[in-house]
Amino acid sequence: MVLLGYISQRQMWVVVKALTNIAMLSFFLNNAYAQSNEQIEIQARWHVNYGHYLIEVGKYLEALEYFDTAFDLSTKSMIAIDALSARANLLALYLDSKEQALATYQYIENNYPEKKQLSLYRQGLLLYEMKRFQSSESILKKYLQQYPYGKFRYQAEAILQKSKSKIVPPKYQISKIPFVRIRLCRNVQNILIYSDIGDNICLANGICQTKFILKVASQVLFVNENAVNTNEIVLNSQSPIRVVSGKYDKTVRGSLKIELQNGKLTAINIIDIESYLQSVVPSESYPTWPLETLKAQAIAARTYALYQIEHRKNWSYDMVDNEGDQVYGGVNREHSRCTYAVQQTKGRVLIKNDLPILAMYSANSGGFTASAKAIFNLPNKPYLIAQKDLHSLKGKMAYWQRSFTEYQIETSLDKIGIFVNGINKISASSFGPSGRVIRVKIEDRNGSRIFRTRTTLKRALELPEILFRIKKSGAKFIFDGHGYGHGVGYSQWGGAVMGERLLCEKILSFYYPGVKVVNKW
Repeated sequence: MVLLGYISQRQMWVVVKALTNIAMLSFFLNNAYAQSNEQIEIQARWHVNYGHYLIEVGKYLEALEYFDTAFDLSTKSMIAIDALSARANLLALYLDSKEQALATYQYIENNYPEKKQLSLYRQGLLLYEMKRFQSSESILKKYLQQYPYGKFRYQAEAILQKSKSKIVPPKYQISKIPFVRIRLCRNVQNILIYSDIGDNICLANGICQTKFILKVASQVLFVNENAVNTNEIVLNSQSPIRVVSGKYDKTVRGSLKIELQNGKLTAINIIDIESYLQSVVPSESYPTWPLETLKAQAIAARTYALYQIEHRKNWSYDMVDNEGDQVYGGVNREHSRCTYAVQQTKGRVLIKNDLPILAMYSANSGGFTASAKAIFNLPNKPYLIAQKDLHSLKGKMAYWQRSFTEYQIETSLDKIGIFVNGINKISASSFGPSGRVIRVKIEDRNGSRIFRTRTTLKRALELPEILFRIKKSGAKFIFDGHGYGHGVGYSQWGGAVMGERLLCEKILSFYYPGVKVVNKW
């Protein structure tokens, strides 16, 4: 202020104006930064929510990656905890990766004291399930000492008693043909059910008709205009049942369960696994492929379904009817060659350590299968590794190219909440052992950032795979790529080529090394 006494009023005005502009610029930048942070947190929360959706449709490895992305993005402890907890729960319940889940809960305990109670209880539960009884007792006692009135005290006491008595969880066993529950249409208001050939369809109470119209009004289920005092009905028929709701239209074998939940209807098809596969194999393969290829697909699909049945016992369904799990087209997709392949492999399943494996498969590996550890950070699946797969290079989608302008890439990224301005370079930041681009670096006018490729660039540009190389030609970025899907496990086009000269067991042993094919029923 003393300094101002030595300058003119005009000079003073210039100084004041400059200071005002600086203050306004600072305000703008701070608000822009805050807005940017807010957008990032919104993106992080979206990734957590979308990860939960992916679990619902069976895409466990993809869900794992979305939880990891959310954790990478967020600076808020609440979102980070949700991402870590969801990741640990997914690892423990659906991916048989209890050691990794345990490590995640230990990380939560050490870094997020507000969730220490949850992490201690979950650690004790996991240790019990892993038959590490002494460690389980120690953790559960610690929990009860620190949280005598804690949220999980009764569960902790019950598990502690089991742990002391060394009561182990029941061993996995199966000896007869299982039934699979396939979720068809969901969250709808009306469902029409009938038989194409006019056969009777019967309710459990013995009422039989050729057609049933189900709808919801005021949270009440109506069957043929009559209100029923139940939230669930089951329909049976000796012939296939047609299910129609809006654009959804599918004819299926087996029985049909209709559930009323939150004022909406969900249809679930209950069918024995062998009949289910008669539709899955031609929905996932070309019926003209070699018979041994169709057999390999049948065994892989049977194993995948069995894995889901085992891991979704507490759900109302085991599978969804689309590519989230396996495509199930119903009766109209069945084909005699595929049915024969299913019959010839009846009861045959891929087993590792006496359990059905997570039989992942995709359309084309692009000449090199992907490592589940490298792509999805899942280390305990030794049968899901990276290895050369030259057979897949002879199949469809082995090679592809996509080109985009700077504007197209920026616009596509903007739609998924990633804002870049003036892209001048896109390059690989890290590779997996198969050559897939795990992380990508994007440089623009504001600097550079590194992203997970699958959850950002692949998603935004709808690229077939992340097995690609990037180059710039003039105003365009060109992606030269290989394969279609995630590349983990069985390559369907590779299997199609191998089936011309190899038995199905040889095909499967290549894509799932160290795994046995056994008869379970």
